[in-house]
Amino acid sequence: MKFKEVCKRIKELKIQGAENVAFAALGAFASFSSKIDVSNKEVFIKQLGSAKSELFATRATEPMMRNFINFTLERVRESNLEKVQDLKRIVRETAKKIADDNKVDSEKLEGFAIGLMRDNTNVFTHCHASTVMNIFKKAYGVKKFGVYNTETRPLFQGRRTAIELSKANIPVTYVVDSAASVALSNCSAMFIGADAITADGSVVNKIGSGMFARVAASRNVPVYVCAHSWKFDPDTVHKAEEIEQRSPDEVWKNAPAKVKVLNPAFDIVDKKHITAIVSELGVLWPADFVRQVKKSFFLGDSGDKR
Repeated sequence: MKFKEVCKRIKELKIQGAENVAFAALGAFASFSSKIDVSNKEVFIKQLGSAKSELFATRATEPMMRNFINFTLERVRESNLEKVQDLKRIVRETAKKIADDNKVDSEKLEGFAIGLMRDNTNVFTHCHASTVMNIFKKAYGVKKFGVYNTETRPLFQGRRTAIELSKANIPVTYVVDSAASVALSNCSAMFIGADAITADGSVVNKIGSGMFARVAASRNVPVYVCAHSWKFDPDTVHKAEEIEQRSPDEVWKNAPAKVKVLNPAFDIVDKKHITAIVSELGVLWPADFVRQVKKSFFLGDSGDKR
């Protein structure tokens, strides 16, 4: 798929899910790199920077994508190699390493999460997270459980979740978003993904997630956020995570002229309502997760990138 087409599909939500977006963007970035026809390293890096800016402009709340691209571009900048062909190879090899490492990390994450699931109970989930879907599919071979999932207005991503679970023969009960409290009263745990994890340990996820986590916490239902550490957003050390505002037409097309329609794509899951963040690093309290990520991928407590 051509670079411009990938950008367009990400922007129009034809590619959904933070991990899917991140890998689509990384693939497009590597493909763009291979087609750059220059012989000067500085010019090559400048054109990669333009591609980076175009990808970043597609969605506001995609730190995993930004981390992938920033990491790859930094490998090129730090290289002592001068030939553009060698730099293109670095882009390809870095993209492959990210993908290969992610497979190993995903297996670790899934194992940790499955260990948290109780047999013969129900779990609750919101929206569609590929990480959570993989956990449920692998867990069902080991444990028996049902899933309550929300429709996830306004684009009904929950239908994708329900269909996927039913095809895997996992019992699923689909509810409207406003029935989440009823669903949670029948569940032993809440499992959701994350679009971003902030420097204070809070999580950005599909709109409604924060509200449902509060309800879960009030019922003593543990809330597990399942996400790769690549979703930590180092920019939130210095500023708040930007919440993407989607088109009002998604909610009410041709609404009356005097009716203002607000359509935030995400909200904040406060760290105090999160039982643990489950990643390839383990099952960690939000504050412990942030400390571990900074230790693994960043220098010191400031969050400054390597």
